[in-house]
Amino acid sequence: MLIIPASLQKTTNWSGGTTTQLYIYPEGTSYAARDFLFRISTATIETETSTFTSLPAFQRILLILKGSLAITHKDRYSKQLHPFDTDRFDGAWKTSAIGKVTDFNLMMAANARGDCTHELLHSGQSKKITAKNSFYGIYWLQGSAVLTYNSNECSIKSGDFISLLKGETLTILAQGTSNWVSVEVNYS
Repeated sequence: MLIIPASLQKTTNWSGGTTTQLYIYPEGTSYAARDFLFRISTATIETETSTFTSLPAFQRILLILKGSLAITHKDRYSKQLHPFDTDRFDGAWKTSAIGKVTDFNLMMAANARGDCTHELLHSGQSKKITAKNSFYGIYWLQGSAVLTYNSNECSIKSGDFISLLKGETLTILAQGTSNWVSVEVNYS
Protein backbone atom coordinates (compact mmCIF):
# COMPACT_ATOMS: atom_id res chain seq x y z
CA MET A 1 0.00 0.00 0.00
CA LEU A 2 1.19 3.47 -0.88
CA ILE A 3 -0.25 6.65 0.65
CA ILE A 4 0.33 9.91 -1.22
CA PRO A 5 -0.65 12.74 1.13
CA ALA A 6 -2.31 15.83 -0.33
CA SER A 7 0.77 17.87 0.64
CA LEU A 8 2.95 15.89 -1.83
CA GLN A 9 0.61 16.07 -4.84
CA LYS A 10 1.58 18.39 -7.70
CA THR A 11 -0.93 21.03 -8.84
CA THR A 12 -0.56 22.84 -12.17
CA ASN A 13 -2.67 25.28 -14.18
CA TRP A 14 -4.62 24.50 -17.32
CA SER A 15 -6.67 26.93 -19.45
CA GLY A 16 -9.83 26.48 -17.36
CA GLY A 17 -8.44 26.14 -13.83
CA THR A 18 -6.07 23.80 -12.00
CA THR A 19 -5.28 20.10 -12.06
CA THR A 20 -3.70 17.95 -9.35
CA GLN A 21 -2.01 14.71 -10.35
CA LEU A 22 -2.80 11.97 -7.83
CA TYR A 23 -1.11 9.03 -9.56
CA ILE A 24 0.52 8.21 -12.89
CA TYR A 25 1.65 4.81 -14.17
CA PRO A 26 4.24 3.69 -14.99
CA GLU A 27 6.53 5.65 -12.73
CA GLY A 28 8.70 8.08 -14.69
CA THR A 29 6.08 8.82 -17.35
CA SER A 30 4.47 12.23 -17.71
CA TYR A 31 1.20 13.81 -18.70
CA ALA A 32 3.03 16.26 -20.99
CA ALA A 33 4.77 13.46 -22.92
CA ARG A 34 1.52 11.43 -23.12
CA ASP A 35 3.60 8.28 -22.48
CA PHE A 36 1.56 7.03 -19.49
CA LEU A 37 -0.63 3.93 -19.32
CA PHE A 38 -3.05 5.60 -16.92
CA ARG A 39 -3.26 8.85 -14.97
CA ILE A 40 -5.50 9.80 -12.07
CA SER A 41 -6.11 13.44 -11.22
CA THR A 42 -8.54 16.01 -9.89
CA ALA A 43 -9.26 19.32 -11.59
CA THR A 44 -11.11 22.53 -11.04
CA ILE A 45 -13.01 24.27 -13.80
CA GLU A 46 -13.01 27.91 -12.74
CA THR A 47 -14.39 29.51 -15.90
CA GLU A 48 -18.06 29.35 -16.84
CA THR A 49 -17.21 27.77 -20.22
CA SER A 50 -14.25 25.51 -20.94
CA THR A 51 -12.75 23.38 -23.67
CA PHE A 52 -11.19 20.06 -22.69
CA THR A 53 -7.65 19.24 -23.75
CA SER A 54 -7.56 16.83 -26.70
CA LEU A 55 -6.12 13.46 -25.66
CA PRO A 56 -6.12 11.18 -28.73
CA ALA A 57 -5.43 7.50 -27.93
CA PHE A 58 -6.79 7.86 -24.37
CA GLN A 59 -10.16 7.00 -22.85
CA ARG A 60 -11.41 9.27 -20.09
CA ILE A 61 -13.77 8.94 -17.17
CA LEU A 62 -14.89 12.14 -15.49
CA LEU A 63 -16.62 12.04 -12.08
CA ILE A 64 -18.00 15.28 -10.62
CA LEU A 65 -16.99 15.96 -7.01
CA LYS A 66 -18.52 19.41 -6.51
CA GLY A 67 -20.84 21.55 -8.63
CA SER A 68 -22.74 20.79 -11.84
CA LEU A 69 -21.49 20.58 -15.41
CA ALA A 70 -23.18 20.53 -18.80
CA ILE A 71 -20.72 18.58 -20.95
CA THR A 72 -20.94 18.43 -24.75
CA HIS A 73 -19.07 16.06 -27.04
CA LYS A 74 -19.39 17.69 -30.49
CA ASP A 75 -21.49 15.64 -32.94
CA ARG A 76 -22.01 12.95 -30.28
CA TYR A 77 -24.07 13.89 -27.20
CA SER A 78 -24.54 16.34 -24.33
CA LYS A 79 -25.06 15.41 -20.71
CA GLN A 80 -25.75 17.17 -17.41
CA LEU A 81 -23.48 15.98 -14.58
CA HIS A 82 -24.08 16.49 -10.85
CA PRO A 83 -21.98 15.39 -7.86
CA PHE A 84 -20.82 11.77 -8.26
CA ASP A 85 -22.22 11.42 -11.81
CA THR A 86 -19.75 10.08 -14.37
CA ASP A 87 -19.13 10.41 -18.08
CA ARG A 88 -16.92 8.02 -20.07
CA PHE A 89 -15.61 9.35 -23.39
CA ASP A 90 -12.85 9.21 -25.98
CA GLY A 91 -10.12 11.76 -25.31
CA ALA A 92 -9.96 12.65 -29.02
CA TRP A 93 -13.55 13.93 -29.03
CA LYS A 94 -14.04 17.70 -29.19
CA THR A 95 -15.39 18.32 -25.69
CA SER A 96 -16.62 21.53 -24.11
CA ALA A 97 -18.47 22.29 -20.90
CA ILE A 98 -20.51 24.91 -19.09
CA GLY A 99 -20.26 25.12 -15.31
CA LYS A 100 -17.75 25.55 -12.52
CA VAL A 101 -16.86 22.24 -10.84
CA THR A 102 -14.26 20.14 -9.12
CA ASP A 103 -13.88 16.77 -10.81
CA PHE A 104 -12.01 13.47 -10.64
CA ASN A 105 -10.37 12.14 -13.82
CA LEU A 106 -9.18 8.75 -14.94
CA MET A 107 -7.27 8.75 -18.27
CA MET A 108 -6.31 5.40 -19.83
CA ALA A 109 -4.28 4.33 -22.86
CA ALA A 110 -5.68 1.65 -25.20
CA ASN A 111 -4.34 -1.33 -23.23
CA ALA A 112 -5.88 -0.24 -19.91
CA ARG A 113 -9.49 -0.59 -18.74
CA GLY A 114 -10.91 0.94 -15.60
CA ASP A 115 -13.74 2.48 -13.67
CA CYS A 116 -14.31 4.83 -10.76
CA THR A 117 -17.14 5.02 -8.21
CA HIS A 118 -18.14 7.08 -5.20
CA GLU A 119 -18.33 5.20 -1.87
CA LEU A 120 -19.74 6.12 1.56
CA LEU A 121 -19.49 4.71 5.09
CA HIS A 122 -21.20 5.98 8.24
CA SER A 123 -19.51 6.22 11.62
CA GLY A 124 -18.55 2.77 12.96
CA GLN A 125 -19.03 1.00 9.65
CA SER A 126 -16.14 -0.83 8.06
CA LYS A 127 -15.27 -2.12 4.63
CA LYS A 128 -12.64 -4.64 3.59
CA ILE A 129 -11.14 -4.03 0.16
CA THR A 130 -9.08 -6.56 -1.77
CA ALA A 131 -7.57 -5.31 -5.01
CA LYS A 132 -8.85 -7.71 -7.70
CA ASN A 133 -7.45 -5.77 -10.64
CA SER A 134 -3.93 -4.67 -11.49
CA PHE A 135 -4.42 -1.39 -9.60
CA TYR A 136 -6.87 -0.12 -6.96
CA GLY A 137 -6.83 3.48 -5.73
CA ILE A 138 -8.74 5.52 -3.18
CA TYR A 139 -9.07 9.31 -3.24
CA TRP A 140 -10.27 10.39 0.20
CA LEU A 141 -12.90 13.14 0.02
CA GLN A 142 -14.31 13.63 3.50
CA GLY A 143 -14.40 12.30 7.03
CA SER A 144 -11.90 10.42 9.10
CA ALA A 145 -11.11 6.72 9.18
CA VAL A 146 -8.59 4.22 10.44
CA LEU A 147 -6.98 2.05 7.76
CA THR A 148 -5.60 -1.38 8.60
CA TYR A 149 -3.06 -2.90 6.24
CA ASN A 150 -0.89 -5.92 7.16
CA SER A 151 -1.80 -5.44 10.86
CA ASN A 152 -0.60 -1.81 10.76
CA GLU A 153 -3.00 1.07 11.36
CA CYS A 154 -2.93 4.63 10.08
CA SER A 155 -5.42 7.45 9.65
CA ILE A 156 -6.38 9.24 6.47
CA LYS A 157 -7.50 12.76 5.73
CA SER A 158 -9.20 14.68 2.95
CA GLY A 159 -7.18 14.85 -0.27
CA ASP A 160 -4.96 11.83 0.46
CA PHE A 161 -4.58 9.14 -2.20
CA ILE A 162 -3.99 5.44 -1.47
CA SER A 163 -2.96 2.76 -3.96
CA LEU A 164 -3.08 -1.02 -3.72
CA LEU A 165 -1.74 -3.64 -6.10
CA LYS A 166 -3.54 -6.81 -7.12
CA GLY A 167 -4.11 -9.12 -4.12
CA GLU A 168 -3.42 -6.50 -1.43
CA THR A 169 -6.10 -6.05 1.25
CA LEU A 170 -7.08 -2.97 3.24
CA THR A 171 -9.79 -2.46 5.90
CA ILE A 172 -11.40 0.96 6.37
CA LEU A 173 -13.13 1.79 9.71
CA ALA A 174 -15.07 5.06 9.50
CA GLN A 175 -14.73 7.38 12.50
CA GLY A 176 -17.50 9.61 11.17
CA THR A 177 -19.42 9.82 7.92
CA SER A 178 -16.72 9.24 5.33
CA ASN A 179 -16.67 9.15 1.56
CA TRP A 180 -14.16 8.58 -1.20
CA VAL A 181 -13.72 7.78 -4.86
CA SER A 182 -12.41 4.32 -5.64
CA VAL A 183 -10.68 3.63 -8.94
CA GLU A 184 -9.80 0.27 -10.46
CA VAL A 185 -7.59 -0.28 -13.51
CA ASN A 186 -6.64 -3.47 -15.35
CA TYR A 187 -3.73 -3.32 -17.73
CA SER A 188 -1.47 -5.66 -19.67
